[in-house]
Amino acid sequence: MSCKDCFKTHLEEITVLRSMFREPEELTFDNVENLSKLEAFVVNETVLFEDTSLESVSFSMKLKNETNCTLVLSVELPFTYPLCQPPLVVIGCSSLDCHKLDALNVQLRQYVSSKFAQAPFLYDIAQWICETKVPTDDEAPVDEVSDVLETSEQPNESKVFCRYWIYSHHIYNKVKRRGMLELAKQLDLTGFCLPGKPGVVCVEGDRRDCIQFWKQVRKWTWKKISLKHVEEEEDSSLFVRKFGTFEELNFATQPGSRHMDFGLLYKFMVDHGCGDMFIFCFGMQGRDSNL
Repeated sequence: MSCKDCFKTHLEEITVLRSMFREPEELTFDNVENLSKLEAFVVNETVLFEDTSLESVSFSMKLKNETNCTLVLSVELPFTYPLCQPPLVVIGCSSLDCHKLDALNVQLRQYVSSKFAQAPFLYDIAQWICETKVPTDDEAPVDEVSDVLETSEQPNESKVFCRYWIYSHHIYNKVKRRGMLELAKQLDLTGFCLPGKPGVVCVEGDRRDCIQFWKQVRKWTWKKISLKHVEEEEDSSLFVRKFGTFEELNFATQPGSRHMDFGLLYKFMVDHGCGDMFIFCFGMQGRDSNL
């Protein structure tokens, strides 16, 4: 199976999904234009060499399980799916707490790992989600249970407020990016994610929630990711959030580029009162690109 054959499989699966999920909100694509590029490449392979901006297809499926709980499955299809790689999938649900949602995603990863057979797999995943019960508190992953034990032994932990600065070799994957947005919202964390190469994430809020965010995010597959710096304040009256929400930034050097203008990032950080953190993330002083 060639790369072109993989793309054909992508389009065939998407056609099947569209026939099953007819309501607009049931199947949502991140970039419809990218589908058109994929179709053009299948017809004429030279299109890929003329236009190198083709990205992997990513979309969301809204599903309901047996208990009528609405779950959102975020999907990204690697170029080599299904020949070499399984689809990248993450479940989101606003009505589930982070422990149950994490346990459900652990089950999903185990299912994909054990059942993927280098063949179209999306319908099977959707069917599994619809038939799988949401884990109970007793079924949380082992590391999540240990987290609960740790926090119960430190009753004053919730009085500590933090700001975490996370550095990654790169952040491209749309499923991971969407997962961070949803996780930060669930944990009531504010901050930002700057995708690209390198990638930077900042989250601020209750210390337990920052710890939970970092523990969950670092379990995802990364080339390199590290916690660069932690700011802490035990007096809640002295802790001031520097960000009003958690958002994804876009400071691309040019449209469609994966490389970001770090001068604009530095200006953004200065404007939010945290320009001094630039050196902790990148090991150098920041400089406004407009100056």
